[in-house]
Amino acid sequence: MLALVASAAVACSGDDAATPTDTGSTAGDGGTLTPGTGPGPTDAGGEGEGEETPVTEEGDLPDIDPDAGGFAYDGGLIAVPGCLQLTPGPYASSTCSSSTRLMSNVGLQSGTYVLSSVTVLGTTGFCADTFKTLDHSGALVIDAASPAQGTLRFMERYRSKANPLVFAATTWTASATTGGGSLTLALPGTCLSGKAPPSASVFGSGSSSGKKFIVLTLPYGASGKARYRFVEP
Repeated sequence: MLALVASAAVACSGDDAATPTDTGSTAGDGGTLTPGTGPGPTDAGGEGEGEETPVTEEGDLPDIDPDAGGFAYDGGLIAVPGCLQLTPGPYASSTCSSSTRLMSNVGLQSGTYVLSSVTVLGTTGFCADTFKTLDHSGALVIDAASPAQGTLRFMERYRSKANPLVFAATTWTASATTGGGSLTLALPGTCLSGKAPPSASVFGSGSSSGKKFIVLTLPYGASGKARYRFVEP
């Protein structure tokens, strides 16, 4: 179906680049990995640890481009009837990275988070010649029974700078388990709108400047990936 969503109809509810708290084992340190602890996802930028690793996957753009002024989307609602409505944070422009670093995690942490950054992963050529900046906003609510088990409620929307009144939206809720730097989601999940969630995600968590954060590496476009970083507001 054709869905045009005006961003003006939704009320919107920074990110310090400090070294995250590392309470898990890191790759190669000889430690024993327990559920919900390191190693975590590869992470571009100053938060990662160790040497940078080049991205070898080409990268991709969202399979639905809001620049066209409209886009085919099945659903795409901010709030699904009968489901918890999430309030997205302010828009942040996506960036592209052709290198990554390993990042540890402390498991699932209960809380309400807003999307603070989206880093698209791709080769040097992709980032230089193909990557296109989009504005993203979103929210994540985690109800953690333990560092290894919990429920995730996810919401994201994106738009182009050239057409800011129209955006694509995705929401889902799913039970999750985590361990060894990966997150497994019990699908199909509930409260689905827009794109379905992946069955698994590279995962990281910790604290930075006194605020908890969550990192999910999610599909971006038909074949690419992007790192979504959520922080406490």
